[in-house]
Amino acid sequence: MADTQLTEIFGRNRLINDLLRSAVGVATPVRDRGVDLIAYVDLDEQIGRFAAVPIQIKTAMQRSFSIDRKYAKVPDLLFAFAWGIAQPETATICALTYPESLDVGKSMGWLDTESWIQGGRNPGRPSISDDAHAACRRP
Repeated sequence: MADTQLTEIFGRNRLINDLLRSAVGVATPVRDRGVDLIAYVDLDEQIGRFAAVPIQIKTAMQRSFSIDRKYAKVPDLLFAFAWGIAQPETATICALTYPESLDVGKSMGWLDTESWIQGGRNPGRPSISDDAHAACRRP
Protein backbone atom coordinates (compact mmCIF):
# COMPACT_ATOMS: atom_id res chain seq x y z
CA MET A 1 0.00 0.00 0.00
CA ALA A 2 1.29 3.44 -0.92
CA ASP A 3 2.13 6.05 1.70
CA THR A 4 -0.22 8.92 0.76
CA GLN A 5 1.88 11.48 2.62
CA LEU A 6 4.94 10.53 0.59
CA THR A 7 2.88 10.63 -2.60
CA GLU A 8 1.80 14.19 -1.74
CA ILE A 9 5.36 15.25 -0.90
CA PHE A 10 6.71 13.79 -4.16
CA GLY A 11 4.01 15.56 -6.18
CA ARG A 12 4.55 18.90 -4.45
CA ASN A 13 8.32 18.69 -4.90
CA ARG A 14 7.94 17.76 -8.57
CA LEU A 15 5.69 20.80 -9.14
CA ILE A 16 8.06 23.10 -7.25
CA ASN A 17 10.97 21.83 -9.35
CA ASP A 18 9.07 22.38 -12.61
CA LEU A 19 8.04 25.90 -11.60
CA LEU A 20 11.52 26.91 -10.46
CA ARG A 21 13.04 25.58 -13.69
CA SER A 22 10.58 27.87 -15.53
CA ALA A 23 11.80 30.92 -13.54
CA VAL A 24 8.61 31.04 -11.48
CA GLY A 25 8.99 31.68 -7.75
CA VAL A 26 7.22 29.46 -5.21
CA ALA A 27 5.96 30.19 -1.71
CA THR A 28 4.39 27.75 0.75
CA PRO A 29 1.52 29.02 2.92
CA VAL A 30 2.00 28.45 6.64
CA ARG A 31 -1.64 27.35 7.06
CA ASP A 32 -3.56 25.00 4.77
CA ARG A 33 -6.81 26.71 3.81
CA GLY A 34 -7.16 25.17 0.37
CA VAL A 35 -3.94 26.60 -1.07
CA ASP A 36 -0.89 24.33 -1.10
CA LEU A 37 1.51 26.61 -3.00
CA ILE A 38 1.67 30.12 -4.38
CA ALA A 39 3.45 30.53 -7.70
CA TYR A 40 4.64 34.04 -8.46
CA VAL A 41 6.68 36.25 -10.70
CA ASP A 42 8.03 39.36 -9.08
CA LEU A 43 9.37 41.13 -12.15
CA ASP A 44 6.99 40.19 -14.92
CA GLU A 45 8.01 42.05 -18.06
CA GLN A 46 4.63 41.59 -19.75
CA ILE A 47 2.45 43.11 -17.04
CA GLY A 48 5.13 45.09 -15.21
CA ARG A 49 4.19 44.06 -11.70
CA PHE A 50 4.19 41.27 -9.14
CA ALA A 51 1.72 38.49 -10.00
CA ALA A 52 0.78 35.41 -7.99
CA VAL A 53 -1.47 32.38 -8.41
CA PRO A 54 -2.73 30.11 -5.61
CA ILE A 55 -2.35 26.39 -6.35
CA GLN A 56 -4.10 23.32 -4.94
CA ILE A 57 -2.08 20.17 -5.67
CA LYS A 58 -3.75 16.84 -6.37
CA THR A 59 -1.19 14.04 -6.47
CA ALA A 60 -1.77 10.41 -7.42
CA MET A 61 0.24 7.34 -8.30
CA GLN A 62 -1.86 7.03 -11.48
CA ARG A 63 -4.01 9.47 -13.46
CA SER A 64 -7.00 10.54 -11.39
CA PHE A 65 -9.24 13.55 -11.16
CA SER A 66 -11.36 15.02 -8.39
CA ILE A 67 -13.23 18.23 -7.70
CA ASP A 68 -14.78 19.66 -4.55
CA ARG A 69 -17.09 22.64 -4.20
CA LYS A 70 -15.14 23.91 -1.17
CA TYR A 71 -12.47 25.26 -3.53
CA ALA A 72 -14.92 27.64 -5.25
CA LYS A 73 -14.27 30.19 -2.49
CA VAL A 74 -10.60 30.65 -3.46
CA PRO A 75 -10.37 33.26 -6.25
CA ASP A 76 -8.13 32.34 -9.19
CA LEU A 77 -7.27 28.93 -7.72
CA LEU A 78 -5.33 26.69 -10.06
CA PHE A 79 -5.43 22.91 -9.63
CA ALA A 80 -2.17 21.14 -10.39
CA PHE A 81 -2.71 17.43 -10.98
CA ALA A 82 0.48 15.43 -10.50
CA TRP A 83 -0.08 12.01 -12.08
CA GLY A 84 2.06 8.90 -12.16
CA ILE A 85 4.29 10.23 -9.43
CA ALA A 86 5.55 6.70 -8.65
CA GLN A 87 7.73 6.88 -11.78
CA PRO A 88 9.35 10.33 -11.79
CA GLU A 89 10.70 9.90 -15.31
CA THR A 90 7.17 9.62 -16.72
CA ALA A 91 5.22 11.69 -14.16
CA THR A 92 2.93 14.34 -15.60
CA ILE A 93 1.72 17.59 -14.11
CA CYS A 94 -1.16 19.45 -15.66
CA ALA A 95 -3.25 22.37 -14.50
CA LEU A 96 -6.89 23.47 -14.58
CA THR A 97 -8.76 26.41 -13.13
CA TYR A 98 -11.76 25.69 -10.92
CA PRO A 99 -14.24 26.57 -13.72
CA GLU A 100 -12.35 24.29 -16.10
CA SER A 101 -12.51 21.46 -13.55
CA LEU A 102 -16.28 21.98 -13.32
CA ASP A 103 -16.50 21.68 -17.11
CA VAL A 104 -14.68 18.35 -16.90
CA GLY A 105 -16.94 17.22 -14.06
CA LYS A 106 -19.97 18.13 -16.13
CA SER A 107 -18.67 16.21 -19.16
CA MET A 108 -18.13 13.18 -16.90
CA GLY A 109 -21.67 13.44 -15.52
CA TRP A 110 -20.49 14.12 -11.96
CA LEU A 111 -22.42 17.35 -11.45
CA ASP A 112 -25.69 15.42 -11.79
CA THR A 113 -24.81 12.88 -9.07
CA GLU A 114 -26.25 12.87 -5.56
CA SER A 115 -22.79 13.24 -4.01
CA TRP A 116 -22.21 16.49 -5.93
CA ILE A 117 -25.72 17.86 -5.43
CA GLN A 118 -25.74 17.11 -1.69
CA GLY A 119 -22.11 17.63 -0.75
CA GLY A 120 -20.27 19.24 -3.62
CA ARG A 121 -17.81 16.40 -4.15
CA ASN A 122 -17.28 14.14 -7.11
CA PRO A 123 -18.38 10.51 -6.64
CA GLY A 124 -15.25 8.77 -5.40
CA ARG A 125 -11.95 9.10 -7.21
CA PRO A 126 -12.41 7.44 -10.57
CA SER A 127 -9.69 7.38 -13.17
CA ILE A 128 -9.44 10.44 -15.32
CA SER A 129 -11.33 10.54 -18.58
CA ASP A 130 -9.99 11.59 -21.94
CA ASP A 131 -11.99 14.84 -21.50
CA ALA A 132 -10.10 15.72 -18.33
CA HIS A 133 -6.74 14.81 -19.84
CA ALA A 134 -7.46 16.91 -22.92
CA ALA A 135 -8.51 19.88 -20.76
CA CYS A 136 -5.24 19.90 -18.81
CA ARG A 137 -2.34 22.10 -19.70
CA ARG A 138 1.16 21.93 -18.37
CA PRO A 139 1.92 24.59 -15.74
